[in-house]
Amino acid sequence: TAIDFMIDTGSSSWIHTSTEVADKINPFSKVKYIGASGNSLGGYNTARQEVRMLAKSFRIGSHKLDSIPVSYGANRPNLLGNAILQNYVLTISWKDKGVWLDPVSDSEKESIESFGFYTKLKDEQALVSSVVDFEAEASGIRPGDLVIAYNEFDFSTINKETYCTAIHAAQDSILLTVVNAENDTLHYTFRKENYYVRNIQ
Repeated sequence: TAIDFMIDTGSSSWIHTSTEVADKINPFSKVKYIGASGNSLGGYNTARQEVRMLAKSFRIGSHKLDSIPVSYGANRPNLLGNAILQNYVLTISWKDKGVWLDPVSDSEKESIESFGFYTKLKDEQALVSSVVDFEAEASGIRPGDLVIAYNEFDFSTINKETYCTAIHAAQDSILLTVVNAENDTLHYTFRKENYYVRNIQ
């Protein structure tokens, strides 16, 4: 299915599209969000309902990307965010009214290892500060979740020394226990993955 997209350099996400377009995409999996929030020049929006899925492939010209996260909802525009654009050298010509996307190879990127989320220490509590990976997000972990156990470390009462020791001791996988906004205690296992960013000289 060929689709026209607008480039949104103000978005950190992958692909946004409408329900009509998304119905034509063959996904690996779907996660539905009710009351999903967003922040933009138009203001802070908490009333949206959207579905996020993992599309099997996405092609721009002859360049194919696999397992691409797609967010969609009713009457949404077709947008490409910065998570897609990091795979390309983006050239915009106002004179020619054209846009060129030249694929970036893995050798031109820097690799960052991550479990798909980050935590922060605030008032002697460890909190999930951001979720940066689609699979981690699909698991249910959310920013603001209270971390009470990190592998063998008890985070129910935590200081800076214990926090730093636990974070730096983590190897290829971690067992995480959190309490979410609904006061549910949840257990997760995450593996460290490589995430690529453009290496700008």
